[in-house]
Formats: sequence, structure tokens, C-alpha cells
Amino acid sequence: MLNMLRTQFMLERTSTRNIFAAVAVLVVLCGSVIYIHTLHIGDKERETAVERQSITVALSKFQIADDLTFDEDDLYTNLVLQKQEAARQAMALRMNRIEVYWDSSIKLTQLREKAQQIEGYEVVQNNLPTSAQNKRQLAFSESMQKQHIAIEENHLTYYPFILFIMSLLSGIWFIVLVIYSSTTVIDDFTHATLLRGYPVTVGQYIWSKAIISWGFIGLLMIQILVVSMGLMLWQGTSNAQYPVAIYTGEFVTWPIYQVILLYMGYFMLIALFVILTTIILNLLYKNHYITIFTQMLLWLLPMLVPYVRNHAVWYPFNYVDVASLVTGEKPTLIVMNGVITISISILLLALAIRFLFTSIWDQKG
Repeated sequence: MLNMLRTQFMLERTSTRNIFAAVAVLVVLCGSVIYIHTLHIGDKERETAVERQSITVALSKFQIADDLTFDEDDLYTNLVLQKQEAARQAMALRMNRIEVYWDSSIKLTQLREKAQQIEGYEVVQNNLPTSAQNKRQLAFSESMQKQHIAIEENHLTYYPFILFIMSLLSGIWFIVLVIYSSTTVIDDFTHATLLRGYPVTVGQYIWSKAIISWGFIGLLMIQILVVSMGLMLWQGTSNAQYPVAIYTGEFVTWPIYQVILLYMGYFMLIALFVILTTIILNLLYKNHYITIFTQMLLWLLPMLVPYVRNHAVWYPFNYVDVASLVTGEKPTLIVMNGVITISISILLLALAIRFLFTSIWDQKG
């Protein structure tokens, strides 16, 4: 088995897909640096100005709507108070009054929470943060106020940049994995004579392919960490204990390095799940286009069938976007439930490969 792993590693390290993946990672990292630098991601004054503009737009709707059917006074007054707190935030930043800034941030989130309960809020809800975004901001502001940590505005420092990359990859990670792994064992089993030269069972061969593919995905994760270290020489590392608000059934804050580890561990869990699913579909269809189509259909099912998204908490494809779990945008789905569900799915897939598919192929051989 060790010789088989060594052979597969030698083959995979020069494969086109792995070279392309490594180059793609470099392109994403360079592109992200340019994006963050150009748009000043993390600039608190800029973010505060955007908040004030959003509130102003929401207030303007009271001037153009002629048929409002709700109590305008309560909502309008709330929005005016929000605008005042946003202005207070901006002033606190300019005067470097950090305590005042966080006090105002907390009051602003509390006002938004009250606004969400006022009749007619749906008229302005598109201009203001969602309930999950507001609760996440409240947890973050309270943590910053309690810990007296300096505001980190430079997202080109090491830890904020890595977290930005993890959040960016989260939305496309599943799709990338499906495409990357779509031909894992197709050639080998389409032309079964290719296997006869190896002194191993079909099961051992499949697992060697799965382990090496998974290992190379792990190397891509390491590549992100190592290449991004160049930013430390340019911008520094930032504070590894800097709080990040996440959803674990309720909104709490974790140190930024722990959130990065959560993302990376979850990414690797999804990678193993996708690879094993791909292997089974490869063995069934022997066509990588059908393999990709089937997995994409399974991924889209919760979007096409709301019942699956809202009630089928055991459905593993509900949990493949870790960012939506961490940010609490899907409050019925929790990260730990995702870890358990995908882990059980991996176990079932492994058993299926071990006792169903490989035994059939061994008998054919």
C-alpha cells in the first residue's frame, strides 16, 4: 500500500490539474491583495460612511412613499437615531475615541434590532443589515469593548488576509472540488487493464487515489498559508487573538486564528466528502460530465426545494458553504451539525466503496 501511495504521489505531483490548481491559488492570492488594497477593505471610516449613506437612503423613502400603511413616526424616529449614532461613530474615529466608537456601535445595533420589530420595516430592510449581520456586529462590538483591543483596519496583514481568502473560497469551494476531482478514477476503471499491472487490490488502489488527491488539496491549503507569509514582511501579522464573531447556535466571538483553523479543517472535511462521492459516481457512470452534473444537482437541491433547505438538517449538501454557517445567514444550520452530518456521510461513503463497489470490481478482476 505504501508503494502504491508513493507511485500515486509521483504521478499526481506532475499532473495538469495539480499544476493548474497551484497556479490558480497564486492568481487568487495576488488578485485578493490588489482587491483589498484598491477598495480599502477594512477601512472603518469608509464603512461608517457607507452605513450613514444606507440610513439616509432608508430615510428618503419616507419622502417619496405616499401610501405608507404603518406607523411612520416610530420607524422614522428610529432611523433618525441610527443616523445620529452613525455620525457619532464617524466623529469618534476621527478623534480616536475608541471607547465612544464601540459604545455608539452597540447602541446602533440595538436600534436596528428594535427597528426590525416595527411594523413596515420591510420597506427599508434592503437598505439595512440583516438580523444575522446585526447580531454578529453586536457580538463583535461587545467583545472589542470588553477586551480593549485596538481596531484592525489593515486587511493585508497576515491573519485578516488569510480569513478574507477563506471567506472568499467558501462560496466556490464545493464547485472547485467537484471539478477538480471529477476524473479521480474514471480512466482507471474505464480501461480496467490499467489496473492489472499493480500488485494491489482494487480497494487499495481506490483508497490510494483518494488519499493522494485529498493530500494535494491539503498542500494547496498549506500553499495559501506559506505564500501569504510574504505579507508579514510587508504589512505585519496583526493580533492572532483579534475577535471574530461567528454563529454556533448563538453569536459568539473566537480569536481569528481559531476561525481560520475552523475554515481550513472544514474545507478539508468537505474535500474528503466530495472525493468519495466522486469516486462512487465515477464507478457508476464512468463519465466525468455526468459526475459533475449529479453533484451540482445535489448541491442545488436545497435552493430548488425549500423544504430540503429548511427541514432536512441531515442533508449533507446543506453544509458545504462554511461561510454561510459561520456568519449565521442560515440560522437553522450550525457548523457543528455540519461537521457531524458530513462526517457520518463520509463514513457511509467509505463503507459503500469498501463493501459494495470494490468487492464487485475485485470479483470482475
